Order: sequence, then C-alpha cells, then structure tokens
Amino acid sequence: MVEQLLASPQIPFKGLNFAHVPDEPGVYLFSDHVTGESLYVGQSTRIRGRIKKYWEGSSSFRTGGLQDVTDSKEWLKNNVSIRWLTQNELSMTITVAQHFAIGALRPKYNR
Repeated sequence: MVEQLLASPQIPFKGLNFAHVPDEPGVYLFSDHVTGESLYVGQSTRIRGRIKKYWEGSSSFRTGGLQDVTDSKEWLKNNVSIRWLTQNELSMTITVAQHFAIGALRPKYNR
C-alpha cells in the first residue's frame, strides 16, 4: 500500500486543481516537493474537503505540529506536494492504510 501511495502522482499544492481531487474517502500524503521528505499522512471521508481546509487555512482545523507550519498558507502552497489514494484503490480500510503509511514513512508531523 505504501508503494502504491508513493507511486501515485505527486501534485504541487500551489498548482492543485480541486476539480481533480477526489471527493471520496481515502488517504493522502503531504511531502516537501524539494526534498521529498514525508510531512504528514492523513485520512478523510472526503479528500477534497479536507485538502481545501488546508488550502484555506481553516482555523477550526488542527493537526498537531503541522498546524504550526500551515498557519502560513504561503509556506504550504510553495513547499508542499500532495498524493492520495481513494478507498476504491486500497485493499484495506483507510484507517489501516493510514496506520501502515505512518509506520513506513515516519512523517515529520504525525504524532
């Protein structure tokens, strides 16, 4: 599953077209688009809605240490790429997929 996530297209956050982000359950990975470092693995019942919250800098949305960094929307837009897999592409639940991805990738902002 982790190999499948890493093989999915990596899209710079700055050029993200939300019409292409699935509005269905899945897991997503934020990574530094320069170094490739894994920053955060998350899950959502609506990937598009969750990603929009990051894009908008929603103050009601908190995700541990990543929120400190994402308080600067410009940092997020200029430094982060995103990948995702939908529930239909996974052979397991999104919760289990997120758990495996966090264990394998050890993202900087997952606690």
